[in-house]
Amino acid sequence: MDSENKGLTNPTSESAEKLSSSSEPAANSAQDLVEMLLDQWGSMGLLNRQESFSHLSRTDAEELFLRLSTHDQAELLKGMPSLEKRSWIRLLAPDDAADVIQDMGPEFREECLNLLDPRLVER
Repeated sequence: MDSENKGLTNPTSESAEKLSSSSEPAANSAQDLVEMLLDQWGSMGLLNRQESFSHLSRTDAEELFLRLSTHDQAELLKGMPSLEKRSWIRLLAPDDAADVIQDMGPEFREECLNLLDPRLVER
């Protein structure tokens, strides 16, 4: 087990189980899950973050992704396949995408620029 994730549980699976058994409407449960992940994000290891993110519905993942810091968005993107990266980078406003790409470092710059909508890229 990765030492970064030692002792941490997967909040997505535990919370999803708790929330699915509650009598609250599904929208509130999903929002609660996103809020819970945001609250715990700083204490979660990278692998746990990636796993939790991958288990979210697309709508919940978008909500979480857009509320993360630039650095946290960049960290998630670094571990994704190119096609998935493209989807998430294109979700961001152009200025935000530029910030994320800059945060990812020079080794990811060219790949990420190629994933942007070509009409929006000035090189």
